[in-house]
Amino acid sequence: MAKHEDQPLIAEAPHDEEAAAYACGIEAGKKQSEPEENPYPEGSPQAKAFEHGYLDGQKIRSDDKPPGNINVRP
Repeated sequence: MAKHEDQPLIAEAPHDEEAAAYACGIEAGKKQSEPEENPYPEGSPQAKAFEHGYLDGQKIRSDDKPPGNINVRP
């Protein structure tokens, strides 16, 4: 059989969907959205990617804020 290089591999599609779900999760985490707003089916790879993105988005948001209760002396 001839190899068709212009045809995408079927295995690549789920990775693209997971990357999109992760990016969606990051945006939700930055906006303090409730984790229950995960739009992907429970237990799916996309739902897990969304959850990881959500947690990373929360970390990004917390890095933007200065730590509280720090006594700085000039």
